[in-house]
Amino acid sequence: MAANAKEVERLRKITLGTLKVQPDIEELMKAAGKRLDLCDIYGVARKATPGTSDYGAFVSFLGAFRAVRLSDKQVFESSKIILPKFIEEELFGAFGEGMSGNVEFAFRVSAKYDKDAATKYVYDMKSLVPVAENAQLTALLGKVKEAAKALPAPQAPKAGEA
Repeated sequence: MAANAKEVERLRKITLGTLKVQPDIEELMKAAGKRLDLCDIYGVARKATPGTSDYGAFVSFLGAFRAVRLSDKQVFESSKIILPKFIEEELFGAFGEGMSGNVEFAFRVSAKYDKDAATKYVYDMKSLVPVAENAQLTALLGKVKEAAKALPAPQAPKAGEA
């Protein structure tokens, strides 16, 4: 969705809380498949910064981020983002050891009903594009593909050989 500057709300940081997308349980129970799409979040993370709060350890990301609240299509932007733990781990893993780089991502965050969860829901995520791997991993993959071309073709075992 293209948005002009008047439609975009700047936030100090993007979180599911600042986006105000916590699902209403009754609405979630009525949702098809008991899953409710909440927001699309995408951007380029340039730095990962570990921290702690009353809720435990977390990683915040600095870069350029945009979120679209799907209920009303409101667009938000920020240079800082804190994501649910399972999304944070996937994004953090793309950085490698340096905790800096340019990691591109785009996720659709939804809530799904879970009768056993204290909140009666859990967050779920679907990648809209693959998380861009760090440059070292991409370079290594290229080397592996080149080296594989130089290897002889695998031979089928002869009868009686295992």
